[in-house]
Amino acid sequence: MPRTVYIVRDGRDALVSFYHYTVTRAGRRIPFPEWFDLYCKRWYGPRWRDHVESWLDDGRKHLRDDLLVVRFEELKASTMARVQTVAEFLGLPTDIDAISRSVDMAGLERAREREKRDFGRLQNPNQSFYRGGKTGQWCDYLVDETYDRFMDMSAQALKLAGYLE
Repeated sequence: MPRTVYIVRDGRDALVSFYHYTVTRAGRRIPFPEWFDLYCKRWYGPRWRDHVESWLDDGRKHLRDDLLVVRFEELKASTMARVQTVAEFLGLPTDIDAISRSVDMAGLERAREREKRDFGRLQNPNQSFYRGGKTGQWCDYLVDETYDRFMDMSAQALKLAGYLE
C-alpha cells in the first residue's frame, strides 16, 4: 500500500490564509465577515473541516500505519527533525546534509523568488501564495460570532488534528 504524508494546519489559521488567497490575491475587497458567510455556504468549495475529517477519519481507517500526519506548526518549529521523520517514514535517505539542502531549496524565500520569477512583482505582499505561514493570526479575524460559527462547524476536525482536547 502507498504511504501518505498529510500536512494539516490549524483550521483557524488555514481559514485566514484561504481568505487572503481567495480575496487579496485576486485583488478583491470583501470584509472577512462577508467572505466567511460565503465560505460557510461552500461558495469557495469544500470547507477546511471537510478535508481534514476525510483524511483524519476515513483516511486513517483505510491507511492505518501508512498515514503520517504532520502538523504545520510542528513542521515550522522543528523543520529539520520533522522532515527527517517524513523521510524515514517514506523510506528515503535521511542524511542530514541532504535534508538540510532540501529544506533550504524548499524554503519560503526560495518559493517567493520562484513566484516572482513566474508571475512578476506583486503590488501587495498579501497577494503572494507564500505569505509567511504565521500562526495565531486567526485571533485578529475570528471574533465573536464568526469564531463561534467556525468552532460549531469545525471543532471535531480540530480535535482530530490535535488542536483541541
